[in-house]
Amino acid sequence: MGYRHPSRLAAVNRRSGQQEFIVAMADDADDLFYDESRQRIYASCGGGYSSEGFINIFQVAPNTSLLKIASIPTRSGARTSLYSSQLNLLIVSEPSGLLHEARLAVYKIL
Repeated sequence: MGYRHPSRLAAVNRRSGQQEFIVAMADDADDLFYDESRQRIYASCGGGYSSEGFINIFQVAPNTSLLKIASIPTRSGARTSLYSSQLNLLIVSEPSGLLHEARLAVYKIL
């Protein structure tokens, strides 16, 4: 489960509903995806209005904890995304700005 203010990623036990752990992530998260084959969570975070966005990647550890393994810079406001496990792609919508047009940024998952 993702929280925007403060920016956190929380794991909740499906049976008990209890929060098991919580880790920090970049600001303004919108979409979270779980990659079962790699045991990873991808979070697209827009960064709010004044900072750059990020894709945060977390590895799910065997002891049910999360480890942030990557923080990939994106444009500010780039928080809407789509993950395809079949294509091994994460597609992030990057909004337009004063100096650039809107675009879809496509990331190959390795």
